[in-house]
Amino acid sequence: LNRSTWDPRPGSCLGVWASWHAAGGTDQPPWLSRSARSWAGFKGTQVQAAQMQSICRSAHVARPLQQLQHLVAPRRSSSLRPARSSPPGAAEPAKMATFTKQVLSVGNGPSPKANQYVTVSADLYLADAAGGKGTAIWSTHQPTGFLFPAKTGPQPFQYQAGVGGVVQGWEDGVMSMQLGETARLSIPWLHAYGASGHPGFKIPAKSDLIFEISVLSIK
Repeated sequence: LNRSTWDPRPGSCLGVWASWHAAGGTDQPPWLSRSARSWAGFKGTQVQAAQMQSICRSAHVARPLQQLQHLVAPRRSSSLRPARSSPPGAAEPAKMATFTKQVLSVGNGPSPKANQYVTVSADLYLADAAGGKGTAIWSTHQPTGFLFPAKTGPQPFQYQAGVGGVVQGWEDGVMSMQLGETARLSIPWLHAYGASGHPGFKIPAKSDLIFEISVLSIK
């Protein structure tokens, strides 16, 4: 052999043998000479060193290594092929958006910036299977109709932007809003309360959320 029998690279004998099995080859590959088929009772890592060396030598004598590679390639299953990397200059796959926004009422002021204190009114719903409003969870101003309503009157919510005090979808969504704007933010579960949900708010695991938020003040 021109290369070490135990060279694992694709162009080596061992590499071709491994590729055959990775592609779903049979116990007796057709490109092995009859003498080499004495290995038929062995598979994968069970083949011992001396036997593997004999097999590779016999295969190499039977046909040139380039032909062996040619026979292996067509037998590869598409399900076993590694994921293709993006070619140079190609766009990377888009990441999941942390929110989508529907403006319900336009604003006319500035947008929040990191470290500013933002006061909002908000209604929280679980998203239903169609992406609409499902179970009403929490409201800062509605006295009824929610699991956690504002029974004693409006209770605007204040938080500091950009420091992780709210879920990522809310954070990014409100940063895109203007003072005085009201918007509906649809937030996928990965950017809401995640795989654990929020038992205290009765939010199940992996729940997509909908917030309807009005920006009342920015300081």
